[in-house]
Order: sequence, then structure tokens, then C-alpha cells
Amino acid sequence: MYNTVSQKAKFIAQLKTTANADIRTVKDIEEDVDMGSMAGELSGDPVFKEKANLQKRITELTQLEKSFKSKKYDFENNIRRSETRIKAFEKQAAILKKTIPFLNSIPKDEKGEFIFLAKVAGQNYNKVGEFGTAMISEAEHAKKYKPTGHVFVLGELWNFKVLGKVEHSFMDNKKQITRELMSPLNDKIGETKELPTGEMAAGLQIKQAIIDMPKDLDRFSRNIEKEKQDVGEYSKQLNSMFPYKEELNSKKERLIEIDSIIISKAKEIDESKKVMEGLHSIGEEPQKACCVKRSF
Repeated sequence: MYNTVSQKAKFIAQLKTTANADIRTVKDIEEDVDMGSMAGELSGDPVFKEKANLQKRITELTQLEKSFKSKKYDFENNIRRSETRIKAFEKQAAILKKTIPFLNSIPKDEKGEFIFLAKVAGQNYNKVGEFGTAMISEAEHAKKYKPTGHVFVLGELWNFKVLGKVEHSFMDNKKQITRELMSPLNDKIGETKELPTGEMAAGLQIKQAIIDMPKDLDRFSRNIEKEKQDVGEYSKQLNSMFPYKEELNSKKERLIEIDSIIISKAKEIDESKKVMEGLHSIGEEPQKACCVKRSF
């Protein structure tokens, strides 16, 4: 009966799960009162008890090994993701290194601040708000009269070109304008962003994107260094060995030995039964002869 209960408990254990999807285990009667161990105890044979303990420990270690391998797959994905990020950061850093020297050609006032020199549709602007207003006007015209996907020049600031693109917002179900900042070498600076609807915000967004290039370069450099450190750590974890591998192998080998011992004992029991059955049948023959003789 207890062997049957033990098998049921193991089956339930395979179906139960923890919060971690890659570890299938359950803390219930199987852990606190292990049915396999109980069966071993009731059998009176320490070999069966050892087998039950081995099977329980092997199950635990096998689950841990599965979790360990699953995490290795995560490390591989993390390495690929970090390597992709490194390439993107390095590309942006290379562009900024080429572009930052153009800041030295921008004229400055007596206070050392950049003199604002912008242009939209051939018209010059020396104030941020006016520049923003002119770009928004160009954007509104494009939204009204140009098809989705149309690319046009929104304006220029310090020889940096601002390109606009008519996009369709599926969330709002209407057209919107995104902008890209291009360097004097025609390299894209930073990310594509939606053009703000406020005049000052639209102008400041372009101005700060240009002025903040040295800060952005420092940020990309830090990000590259961090991602490289992460790759090193992920690689270290990926190349590590399962810490319980030796124990798991030794337990499996011992279980094979225990099974061999149990099989040998079973054979001995079968042989003993055959001998006893033979002796029993020999003892019955005289009784049958005696009974036959009396019947006469």
C-alpha cells in the first residue's frame, strides 16, 4: 500500500510547481513525510530506505540542474542583448566623436554662450521660441497636405539639419510629425522623437540635443563600459559548472548499485521460495500415498 502511495506522491510532485517556472517541486506531505522513505521504513530493509532517500535527493538535484541550465539560456540571451547594445552605443559614440568638433565653429557672445542662429524655409531666426514656432508651422502644413511617410526639412540650427516625417499615430488615429537631427556630415544624432507642440519646447529640444552632445558621449561611454562588464559576468556564469554535478552523479551511481542489490535479493527470495515449495511438495507425497492405501 505504501509503495502505491509513494508513486502517487511522486506523480503529484511532477504536477505541482513553485513560483519559479523552471523548478517543479512541492513542499507538502512528500517533503515532511516522504512516502518512499515510509515504505522503506516499513519494509524493515535499510536498502529500500536508502533507495527512497536516493530517489528523493536525485529528484531535487535534477530539478536544480534544470533550473541551472535554464538560467544559462538566460545568460546567453543577455550576452546577445548586451552585445547588440554595445554595437549601438559604439556607433552613436563614433558619430558624436566626429560631430562634437563642429561645436567649436559656433559663434559665441561676450558671456561665452552660443549665439542662436537658426533657419526655417529660408527665414533666419535668432530666438528659440521663434524658431520653434516656425518649425511647428512647417509641421502643421505637412500634416495637412502631405501623405504619411513624407520626409521634409523642418529647419536648421548651426548647420545641423532638422528633418521631419509625417507619421500616423494608431493610438490617436491621426497624423503626427517626428523629427530627426542630422549632423553637418549627414549623420543622425540621437533618437527619432516626436516634435513637441509647444514653441519653446520645440526649439529647445533641438538646441539641447546639439549642446548636450559631449554629455551624451560620456553617457554612451559609460553604457559601453557597463555592458562590457555585464557580458564578462554573464560569460563567467555561462561557463560555470553545475555545483552539485558530482553529488548528482554519485547518487545516480549509488542508485544503480542499490537496484542491483535489490534485484539480487529478489532473486534469492525467489530461489528460496522455489526450494521451500519443493520441500513442501515432497512432504505431501507420503501423506497422499498413505491416504490412498487406507482407502483400500
